[in-house]
Amino acid sequence: EERVSHELNKVRRIYEVPSPLEVVDLTGRLNASARQIVQKNGAFYILDQGMLYLWSQDDLSQLTPVENGRLLTDWPDANRLILANDQKFFIYDLDSRKLSDLSISINAGNTSIQDLGVYGDNIYVLDSKASQIFKYPESDNSFGTASRWLQENYDLTQAGSLAIDGSIYTIDQNGHITKFLKGRVEDFNYHEPRPSIGAGAIIKTFRDSDYLYIIDPPSHRIVIMDKEGNIKDQFTSAKFDQLTDLAVDREKKAIYLLNNNHLYLLPVNQK
Repeated sequence: EERVSHELNKVRRIYEVPSPLEVVDLTGRLNASARQIVQKNGAFYILDQGMLYLWSQDDLSQLTPVENGRLLTDWPDANRLILANDQKFFIYDLDSRKLSDLSISINAGNTSIQDLGVYGDNIYVLDSKASQIFKYPESDNSFGTASRWLQENYDLTQAGSLAIDGSIYTIDQNGHITKFLKGRVEDFNYHEPRPSIGAGAIIKTFRDSDYLYIIDPPSHRIVIMDKEGNIKDQFTSAKFDQLTDLAVDREKKAIYLLNNNHLYLLPVNQK
């Protein structure tokens, strides 16, 4: 079975990584299992269910408690991070090292926070219950009233993750990727990976990135796809058994993978 699996992976251009380079093992050092990670200014910010941590220069420190913390994303044009739990937003200021509640209006119909991202100083929130993406505009170092970003009806009830680069990409529980531009569905005829992407997939991209990065937990796999829909690389490892998030270091041509409480470094060819 292992030989057959290995040969299938070769045909599918899935590269097996027997021993990914471990940057740090945080087992026993966090209060709960790590959920999300952001790399910013050469440091790593790691969120578990109740605490935001800083990993820098081989040292782990606690920054601030975060009630039921679930989501963490960078605010690229500010020295801040955006965090969220199921119903509430927070801003963490990296200069003052203070966490503040982000009280923003939800009267546009936003009832839940499935995923979020910041682009162009706006927060975009995926609400699968409302089958909508909500946009919160930046306003005086905070964010204003939400508006419905989607301009047409589209079923997002199975969407679990979104990524933003001007366009917005979502991925469903069946692994289907949808691309939106200016609130409307765009054609995106991507090459579907084999095996198919499974439930719980996470899609990521970054400003000025040429690629989409897809975490496929059921197959212990990372899929790298260009924005024309062509598969560039796929990586799998027996150690990728609880993948939850990733960060990309374009200068070092590396991906940092958060797998439970292990942080792995995966060198990639960015050509």
